[in-house]
Amino acid sequence: MGQKVHPVGFRLGISTSYVSKWFAKPSRYAECVAQDAVIRDLFTRALTDRVNPDRDCGVTEIQIDRRHGMGPVRLRDEIIFIHLSMIHPERLKLRDGHNRLRPLLQKLCRRLPGHIRLTLSQTHPSAAAHIAETMVDNLQRRQPFRRVMRDALKRAQPKDMVGVKLMIGGRLNGAEIARAEWVRKGRVPLHTLYLPVDYCSASAHTPAGILGIKVWVAPRAQQSSPLIHFSRLPNESSSSPQTSDGAAVLEVLRERWQT
Repeated sequence: MGQKVHPVGFRLGISTSYVSKWFAKPSRYAECVAQDAVIRDLFTRALTDRVNPDRDCGVTEIQIDRRHGMGPVRLRDEIIFIHLSMIHPERLKLRDGHNRLRPLLQKLCRRLPGHIRLTLSQTHPSAAAHIAETMVDNLQRRQPFRRVMRDALKRAQPKDMVGVKLMIGGRLNGAEIARAEWVRKGRVPLHTLYLPVDYCSASAHTPAGILGIKVWVAPRAQQSSPLIHFSRLPNESSSSPQTSDGAAVLEVLRERWQT
């Protein structure tokens, strides 16, 4: 039996960062996890509109960071930083000039303690979450799965990525026996930990049953910038003999152990 490893969890701390960054005591851990779930569910439901695509902001990632005592805020107050990554941030403004985020922030302020800070950023349409949601919409409109996969590969731009891989499993086209079909464009090196892989899974509810969708996207932009790397030590002069990065780190650890 083949053993599958989640590509995002496999790279955490190496080339992929956490989507929730905070530390809590055991007595508050469950409460913070529940609050994160409420925040993600609220923004995802409010900014995703499958009926009217012109109002869909295309939220791809929600990062949450909790800190204490920054700036004029008292130390006992908690600050929740929420960072939204979306494809169409211009769709947040309504026709009457109001912003769609204002009622969401007011609702969060009533339900969550502390202060809330919100930031936005625009992502590329080739994000794995956006590709998966588009495939879900097309499959639920009863389009053939091969056409859905072909259209998804056309929307993915190979210039900004190393490769993309798509997989659909279930009763494809209403077949009696379930199977899985996949297609790949470029290369998706899952064993190269220094290459981040954007992964997303989704489910499409069709009359024949539930279809599972998996999307792997290997971007090219962050290939040479891992989160963990070894470099020359700050107190090491340029005139010192050249040593390998691993040897320098081992030397520092040996000195600390002896002291």
